Amino acid sequence: MCKLPDMSKVSDLVGAPFEYGGRGPKSYDCYGLVKEVYARSDIQLQDYMTPCKKDDPFRFAKFARSIDDRLFQWKKIDKPLIGCVVRLKVFGYSCHLGIVTKYQKMYHAWDLSGGVIREDLKNWERRILGYYVYE
Repeated sequence: MCKLPDMSKVSDLVGAPFEYGGRGPKSYDCYGLVKEVYARSDIQLQDYMTPCKKDDPFRFAKFARSIDDRLFQWKKIDKPLIGCVVRLKVFGYSCHLGIVTKYQKMYHAWDLSGGVIREDLKNWERRILGYYVYE
C-alpha cells in the first residue's frame, strides 16, 4: 500500500532557503523537503546525507547516484497523484525531486530558485523522469 502525505500541511515551507544537506527547519535541499513533507504526515523516510557541497563539480552525478540508491523504497506510477514524488533531470542527471500538489503544480527546493517554491509541473515537463509513491 502506498503512503502519501497530506499536502495541506506544506504551504508554510515556501520561501525557506535552499542549503545542500538542508533538513529543516530553517533550510532544505530537495530531499530534505520531501522528508519534511512526509514527516508532517507521520511518514518517516530514511535520511541520508547529501554527498557533496555546492562547489563540488561532480555534485549532480553524486546526487543522481544517491537518488538511484533509494528508489527500491518507491514504486513508479504512470500518472501523478497529489503527494507523490516527481523525479527530475537537471543538467543531464536524474538528481532532483519535487512533490506533486493540486492543479498540476509541485513544491521543490533547489539552489537556482533560492529555496522552496511552488511551481507548475508543465515548466519541467521535458525534465520529468517519473512519478513515485512510497511503499
